[in-house]
Amino acid sequence: MVRALSFLALIALSGIAVGQSYPSRPVTLISPFPPGGSTDTTARIIAEAMRPALGQPAVIETVAGKAEIEKWWPVIKAANIKVE
Repeated sequence: MVRALSFLALIALSGIAVGQSYPSRPVTLISPFPPGGSTDTTARIIAEAMRPALGQPAVIETVAGKAEIEKWWPVIKAANIKVE
């Protein structure tokens, strides 16, 4: 009985928590290889295909030539992952 009431309360209150549409800012795609290559071209094609569905531009960021962990710092920062 408690489960059923909890489920009904969850459904009833789920409409209240309406936030802003996602995404609310441009999406960044990270390409770990140099620009001009096949990976960069593929990323740009995917970014153009994503634009109408997301309603936001997709930005390609190439991070080739850096140390492996340095390539992922933008992802770590965007996800608010705490690294010690």
